[in-house]
Amino acid sequence: MVQMDLRHNRRSPHDDYSTDFLTDGRDQTKSLTKALEEDVKLDEHRLVDPQFGTGGLYEYMPAHSIKGMEDWVAESEHYKYYQTSADFPLAIEPEPSFHYPEHLSLYTYEMGNCSDFQGPKKCMTGVLSHFMMDGASTLPPLFLQVKPGERVLDACASPGGKSLLMLQTLHLDHLVCNDIQESRLNKLRKVMQEYLFDYKERWAGKRLIFSHSDARNLDQYEQFDKILVDVPCTTDRHVLNEQDNNIFKPTRVKERLRIPELQAGILANCLRLLRPGGSLVYSTCSLSPIQNDGVVHMALQKVFTEYGITTTIKDLSRHTALFSDVFKFEHPKGLKYGQMVVPYLPANFGPMYFSKITRNV
Repeated sequence: MVQMDLRHNRRSPHDDYSTDFLTDGRDQTKSLTKALEEDVKLDEHRLVDPQFGTGGLYEYMPAHSIKGMEDWVAESEHYKYYQTSADFPLAIEPEPSFHYPEHLSLYTYEMGNCSDFQGPKKCMTGVLSHFMMDGASTLPPLFLQVKPGERVLDACASPGGKSLLMLQTLHLDHLVCNDIQESRLNKLRKVMQEYLFDYKERWAGKRLIFSHSDARNLDQYEQFDKILVDVPCTTDRHVLNEQDNNIFKPTRVKERLRIPELQAGILANCLRLLRPGGSLVYSTCSLSPIQNDGVVHMALQKVFTEYGITTTIKDLSRHTALFSDVFKFEHPKGLKYGQMVVPYLPANFGPMYFSKITRNV
């Protein structure tokens, strides 16, 4: 009989499952089952002692979900916000007229000229000479068509360029500038102080009111004649140069995919803040159809089904033609509820989507 020392054997007994017997150093044989029972040390820490009963076995709960799944949102969730079929009264009619404010001065270079503007300088009056902004950002407040004596709300006002433009028309008697973050409101206050020479005497706390609130929670229902709704969005131009806080970072996927839900909530509430017969302009600086026409569709559906509010979309395409020598616009057939300035190298403005909506009487 050949003697084998298992301690020096390179082959494990488990390598050949057809072997029924093992040979130990004492020239004896034993079954595999018996060898396991006698030679293997078993961990008995998890055995249930019969004297304690077997109830604990039935209290075991197997894993049914992966830790972290509660923060996971499928990309497909983003596209559910884009719908085209309307199950609410929908009226679209041309905007009858457009009037450019006679006291407002806007300057830009001709198409194809990519020169830079000089930075603003302090004038003799103590305020800065000019405010620089994307040319396409001037269109939403212009098409809001603010008139003298109207009560106006800028629902997401910071950093303040659009609010300042509306004030420069000299038509406003009362403007409420709202923003959700106090730091952004402070930036807005600074802009007004730098550009309104009579800020403290005529505007601060009198005709110009600052509101610190989530625009979805404003409750001054039917109190405003005009509202500018320039909602938070993916800021498609800005993110090209933003690295640290880019909305397209993997860590911000959940936030990004739920932006349309936030936008629709703001727009729907602002429609409730409008007096019957009043108008608002909804705008984003995004190319996303979901954040643009998709959000308008959701908001119109929401206010009709929940509050019975009906609206009319104003077709501005006839009037945007007046700006065709400055901006490149998306073809009207590609949009249902609004107009959009698209980036174009000889006239590199935008993107800027805007839709004008009137609350029916």
